[in-house]
Amino acid sequence: MRISVFTASHNPRFLDDCYRSLAAQSFDDWEWVVVLNGKATSWSPPSPDDRVRVERMAGKVRGRSEERRVGKEVRSR
Repeated sequence: MRISVFTASHNPRFLDDCYRSLAAQSFDDWEWVVVLNGKATSWSPPSPDDRVRVERMAGKVRGRSEERRVGKEVRSR
């Protein structure tokens, strides 16, 4: 069973900590969908990991519901 974790972020300051926490789990069948919104223009995990997907929303912040919609679209690809 694969677990999907969704994180919307307008400031990637703590994303490295989030990644390290996920990578340290004993359960390793997960994917992490990160949606960057607002000021956040780029981020990538500290080490390459195929389980992490980063989506950048163009333009201004559109709210949490739009971020969730984008996250669900990315997850289903």
